[in-house]
Amino acid sequence: MKNLKKLTILHSNDMHGDFLAEQIDERLVGGVSLLSGYVNKVRREEKNVIYAVAGDMFRGSVIDSEYKDTSTIGIMNLVGPDVATIGNHEIDYGLAHLLFLEKCADFPIINANLHIKSNGRRMFRPFWIAHIDDMKILFIGIITEEVLAATKTDELIGSFVDIGEAAREVGNICNAYNAIDIDFTVLLTHIGFEEDKKLAAMLDPDWGVDVIIGGHSHTKLEEPFKVNDIYIVQVGTGTGEIGQLFDSNDDPNATRLQNVRNGSASPEEVAANAQYNYYSYVILFRDVIYNGGGNTLPINLSYLDTAKPLQQFSVTLGQCVDKDQTTSPNLLVRTSSYGDSVTAGQAFDLSLGLYATDGNENLDDVIVSLTLPENISLNGGSLSSYLGTICPKQTRDVTFQVMPASGFTGTVASITVNMTGTGSVTGKEVSGTTTISVPVSQPDRFEVGQLELSGDTIYVGDTGSVSLSYVNKGKNPVSNLEARLTGTNLGAGGYQYLGNLAAGTEGSVDFDIVPDAAGTVSGIITLNYEDASGNPQTISKDFSVSAEEMNMDDFNYDPSMDDTQPEQTGMPVWAWVLIGVCGAVVVIVVIVVVVRKRKKAKALAALEAEDSDEDL
Repeated sequence: MKNLKKLTILHSNDMHGDFLAEQIDERLVGGVSLLSGYVNKVRREEKNVIYAVAGDMFRGSVIDSEYKDTSTIGIMNLVGPDVATIGNHEIDYGLAHLLFLEKCADFPIINANLHIKSNGRRMFRPFWIAHIDDMKILFIGIITEEVLAATKTDELIGSFVDIGEAAREVGNICNAYNAIDIDFTVLLTHIGFEEDKKLAAMLDPDWGVDVIIGGHSHTKLEEPFKVNDIYIVQVGTGTGEIGQLFDSNDDPNATRLQNVRNGSASPEEVAANAQYNYYSYVILFRDVIYNGGGNTLPINLSYLDTAKPLQQFSVTLGQCVDKDQTTSPNLLVRTSSYGDSVTAGQAFDLSLGLYATDGNENLDDVIVSLTLPENISLNGGSLSSYLGTICPKQTRDVTFQVMPASGFTGTVASITVNMTGTGSVTGKEVSGTTTISVPVSQPDRFEVGQLELSGDTIYVGDTGSVSLSYVNKGKNPVSNLEARLTGTNLGAGGYQYLGNLAAGTEGSVDFDIVPDAAGTVSGIITLNYEDASGNPQTISKDFSVSAEEMNMDDFNYDPSMDDTQPEQTGMPVWAWVLIGVCGAVVVIVVIVVVVRKRKKAKALAALEAEDSDEDL
């Protein structure tokens, strides 16, 4: 007894390397990306899904021809069909190349009617059985007669090219595997729609073939064509179409089934009916024009079999909204990044995450631009970037390379981000502005000069000195400058706190050196400070000088210096000096007395004159 549950079969044929989507009426149609997306969507939403390809995956695009089908196999491995059969174009580069491509495929390629004449062995796997949800689904591959023309030059290859022979081969396989309770049988053919109809008519119903998925004639069947109780399907050509078959078993209890369908079933009937599944349909409405007035689409489904009840249901189309009910998303900067630090004179990447808030229309022609402060510019490119269309709740990333000039004097660069877009339905202009604050630090240009020593040699016990000059060439001050002298044979070493050093300021630090022993005096002057960002910095300078013992022989008494000097005669020099000093003192005293007498005489004369005036 067949154990058939709900089963979904997706199928393609005659794809012919149709890799890329095509834009038709502002819509993308076809292409393996959209095809793969749809297959994965159905696999997520439905259970028991099989995707099959009925031949001619190859030959039709420049890329496919350039790489002789290897590119197609790689792409089809990503699409991920469950099973495929070969078509006439799979043989274009010879059977040996096709066998190589089969080894490259991550999915089974089946064919039941190509074989080696000498021993009757088939070239490919004749069938594939899918084990899914305790069901066994049998797929058998059949190829077109046109393969014979490509294999005539190869005496080793034979083919059951007659439809009658192909039908008997299908019967042999079906009869061999009916013993293991095959639940559903599918023929993957590439012989054309007319030949499929002939083949279906030849098949014995006892063989249990349910569906023929065909190809080669590029026939687009809007609904399955039924012959001998076997459904025949085909979906034209390319990747813009995909077929979707659903099959299940009906509830044998007609009354219970009717009650479930019309909604009057009891809980017990619903539970008993739950194990049975039903045919499902995909209804495709093309070129729908929404004229407003609500987005609920009522559907009445009737059957040619009038015994089946009319089905009424509705579908809400979320994409269809009236303009006055449309809410446009807003634009904002959700994330921003400029790296760990930004230094004047060095370019950095400003990365922005542009976000469209909730709404029920897309934003088209979205542009983001920057307004930069003085001494800030782009390192290259344009101040604006075109992002195209953004959907609601979608984030798009954009990066600008920004250069703060070395003459930038501030500590923070305020960069304005401007965003604009247009509602795809309403045409509404949407804009947004935000400011990104980027801390900018000046490069650290604190530098030291050359060390200066008091001499090339220092005597032990004597005091020498070492001096180091420094300058702050940066535009920001440095803080907590300190100097430390360390080394060997220096004496006590030293430490000095020099404080803060303003921009454009210079200075020096001096240390005494008192070597303890003869030999090499080696030392390091280390300057520690904090830059404008508060980060500790260190600069060191090392030096060395020789220390020698003092030679006391240079200072000993020399007997040769004790020569007898001639004896001096007359008054000694000190007597003459004493006489000169006394003479000078006498002269000064005489001068002072004379000056005083003259002043006194003048004063008496003036007094007498005043007395004469009073007498008069």
